[in-house]
Amino acid sequence: MPVWQARRWRPDGCAYEADMRSGGWALLVIAGLCLASCAGEQRLARPWTAKPAVAEDPAVARVDEARRLLDAGLVDQAQPIVEELLAAGHPHPLLPYLRAQLAERAQDWDGCMHWARRAVAANPAWGEPRVLLARACLAAGRIGDADAAFADVERLLPDSPWGPYGRAWVAAQRLELARAGELADEALRRDPGHAPSWQLRAQVAKLRGETAREEQCWQRLLTLLAEPDPAIFVRLAELAEGAGRRAEARRAYERAWELRPARDIARRLAELAHLEGDEAQAARWRERAR
Repeated sequence: MPVWQARRWRPDGCAYEADMRSGGWALLVIAGLCLASCAGEQRLARPWTAKPAVAEDPAVARVDEARRLLDAGLVDQAQPIVEELLAAGHPHPLLPYLRAQLAERAQDWDGCMHWARRAVAANPAWGEPRVLLARACLAAGRIGDADAAFADVERLLPDSPWGPYGRAWVAAQRLELARAGELADEALRRDPGHAPSWQLRAQVAKLRGETAREEQCWQRLLTLLAEPDPAIFVRLAELAEGAGRRAEARRAYERAWELRPARDIARRLAELAHLEGDEAQAARWRERAR
């Protein structure tokens, strides 16, 4: 059976693949970090509605404009506004948070941690910058710092899924798979629509050999994605094939092919067609696999 290729996500929503046989735990961390954007375009809650000290201050309107542009994914338009206001020394407390978000999207983890800490210093009771800080720590491999940051998230946002989600990633890094599963389940109890937690729970289930639970998680995640993910269909096909459900496996592989034609998918479809005795179809897929 082909080794599942796990998705590693960039903050721009794109993804590339990595073999789960190597870099396993570091991969687990990075694979799940940015799924908030790729899985249904989920975003952190806005920390507040800006209340300018002086209503006529035009810089406040520019901060709001930058926030709206960033929420809309217009990074190239938001970034110069944020950097200009920071260079001018504008004290608006939302600016460091916006700058941290820009750094996260660029995978500048040191920059993200720096600006997230600035945002935390501006308002210690504000939980969302701590989520960015913790995610950046995970991506940079600073597990202890991430653990502390997620503990702060849990304290400040006790109803949010982000606290147990992050603690589940830390537990997985420490090979505490049972605890990782429990914490991911807690995140999902808090928010059944939290797509990153479904992905994490599926990955933990895979590592624990819980195939039924893994399959359930991938299927649920597909319902939350803004765009279908071919890698998930490939994994669902592998699970169905392993359970002897060839027709279901073929349909899942075909869906993955529709989304991302690839030789490895064509080879699997050729093998299934051969097992089903359809040599003409097997020949067609072998031709596509060349």
